[in-house]
Amino acid sequence: MKLAALVILTSLAAPAQFVDTAAQAHPGKNNPAAVELFRDRGLGLFIHWGVDGSLGGVISHSLAGASPDYVQRFFETLPQYFNPDQYRPDDWARLAKLAGFKYVMFTAKHHAGFCMWDTQTTDFSVMHTPYGKDILEALITAFRKQGIAIGIYYSPDDFWWLYQHHITINRHVNGVYPQDLPEFMDYTKRR
Repeated sequence: MKLAALVILTSLAAPAQFVDTAAQAHPGKNNPAAVELFRDRGLGLFIHWGVDGSLGGVISHSLAGASPDYVQRFFETLPQYFNPDQYRPDDWARLAKLAGFKYVMFTAKHHAGFCMWDTQTTDFSVMHTPYGKDILEALITAFRKQGIAIGIYYSPDDFWWLYQHHITINRHVNGVYPQDLPEFMDYTKRR
């Protein structure tokens, strides 16, 4: 069974007592009550953005089956240019509230493995770019200030890890998922 690629944080949706009780009732599993709260939220905003944004509409899927030259340039060159100096999460959150959004889902890590937060597990993160600031923390703070619930998309695929371990970047093939490789699973859990 594949790892869940989507984690829904519902701390804003219910009092702490409800969240604690529900977590105890379903340890390590999806919480049916939280899923129902999510379904009832209404209009949501999905923000998918990462180191590959400078490529335009191309997303990390382009790494699967790509030439070695493309893969090397993706991992070693793109982070050098990642500097969203116009990133204004407070403005995004205010506009989202004005538009009527009830929740936001943010891609914290897509298949490429680039982390949009300050992690000690890998250098393939926003902290090792010219921008050098935790994008995820600022976004969560801004949206919570506006009373908008936060969800985090975290892909279990990690092409950076595969690249670092000289494993062919691929999807939907046994041997390239965290549950297939104990070292990969450990790395994924530490992120």
